[in-house]
Amino acid sequence: MPAIVLCVEGEARVGEDLTLRPGQSAFVPAAAASPGVSGKGVVYVARPGAFTL
Repeated sequence: MPAIVLCVEGEARVGEDLTLRPGQSAFVPAAAASPGVSGKGVVYVARPGAFTL
């Protein structure tokens, strides 16, 4: 499933090769394996699916 990872605070490492800082984001295509996220920061991950209020 594709995903968008958005860093809003601190620093986060996505997978082994990408570091995100506040305001930066990354697109993870559906064909990619689900990357791990690590570091000291706050990230949000958005994926397609049902959302209700």
